[in-house]
Amino acid sequence: MYGNARVSGNADWITISPIGSENGLLTAFKQKDGSVIVRRGCFSGTIEEFESAVNKRHGDNKHGEIYRHVISLLKLRFNLS
Repeated sequence: MYGNARVSGNADWITISPIGSENGLLTAFKQKDGSVIVRRGCFSGTIEEFESAVNKRHGDNKHGEIYRHVISLLKLRFNLS
């Protein structure tokens, strides 16, 4: 975690591993402004940006499907609509 991360409790971050085509680590954390950043491999951005990147790279394949479930989980975890 870095930059504007604001971790004040266990509910402000989550990691999931192994995941994706490279069996890597996904980390998501809340920032000071309440937004959430997702980091996976060389990707770092908002949940919306992550979802767009997943759809572009993986489409409807198995990894895309798993990532879309993770995105739903992240939205629930961080109380996002």
